[in-house]
Amino acid sequence: MMYMPDFTLYLPTKTVLGLDSLTRLGSLVKPLGTRVLLVTEGVLNEWKHVDRVEQHLAASGIQCMTFRDIMSHSTSSAVDQAVSLARSGRIQAVVGLGGVRALSLAKCTAALAVSGSNIDKHLSGEPFSGPRVPYVEIPSTCRNPFMLGDTCVVVDARDRQAKFLHTGVFASAAVIDPALSLSLSAKLTATTMLDAFLSALEGIISLKNNFVSESLLYQAFKYIVGNVKRAMTELNNLETRFAAAQAGLLTAMGLSTSMQGIGSALSHAISGKLRVPQSSVATVMIPHLLEWAVRICPEKIAALADAIGESTEGRTLDTAQYLVGYMRHLIASLGLPLRLSDFGIKFGDLAEIPDIARQFEGVAHLPVPLSTEDMFELLKNAY
Repeated sequence: MMYMPDFTLYLPTKTVLGLDSLTRLGSLVKPLGTRVLLVTEGVLNEWKHVDRVEQHLAASGIQCMTFRDIMSHSTSSAVDQAVSLARSGRIQAVVGLGGVRALSLAKCTAALAVSGSNIDKHLSGEPFSGPRVPYVEIPSTCRNPFMLGDTCVVVDARDRQAKFLHTGVFASAAVIDPALSLSLSAKLTATTMLDAFLSALEGIISLKNNFVSESLLYQAFKYIVGNVKRAMTELNNLETRFAAAQAGLLTAMGLSTSMQGIGSALSHAISGKLRVPQSSVATVMIPHLLEWAVRICPEKIAALADAIGESTEGRTLDTAQYLVGYMRHLIASLGLPLRLSDFGIKFGDLAEIPDIARQFEGVAHLPVPLSTEDMFELLKNAY
């Protein structure tokens, strides 16, 4: 009998996507409270993104405290600091601005700001409970796969293990302004788009995939493959930035009813433990995950090849394998890392990564089970 997963659609987040959509921030936040905490990354100060957010909030009569100490490899200790600031300021809402790490830490801050709990309890397995404050999200890159759910990923300061948490916090609103991503370098532009590609691919092959997620993720895939080269070579091209933002939103919508998989789990585990950029690791994993998926579900990979104009008629396996080669060539042509060893990682450092990755909820919904040894073999091939 064909496997038919249950389907549930719940999208409580009001999403605004468009150039200069940041100007609507005040009207979205004010109904939630007039004292807010902005949780963001220090690097965004250079592009005045933080100043712009603060100005839009102030123009709507909203008092804003700002926690801007999140760095590229910040851990759960940043949540403790942000929560302390939130409680001292008696804030009524949290606004997150930045990439996946900053937004995850901001979401946890919203979950804990008034609950009396602390992040270590939940990293140790205790479910989130108690009151929460509203949360508004502003992604500064084209992707956040957790945007429309209550999930986030946090690196535990005690052991640097990346852990996936259900916070119970769904963003009240998400403001997606493609112009914010103009601050990204060419490399980060490409790797964040390819990270979204990996998430879309995983959502399509997950056992949680369904007719809605497949349609959304397939369209996201087409946007990414069709625009990643131009986005990297034409950094000020707002048309490609808009397409990337659309792809990111479609991916988040698709994953609200499906799940990421082993590639994302491994990339977050490596990033947290070994302090390597997560989107770069995700990019390296793409060809290897595709090769694995071709063996498991070639028809789904062949169908994706349609996005690059490769016909699937009568030769499913050949078409699926063509996509593997196409993506490997694309990544190489963009000058991006192709091996985990390119990051200066020692092979022995990967030994505990599969055990960390197994904790990711999506691993339980792979099309076929993967043992720890299977995961290590994937890493070995990628090294």
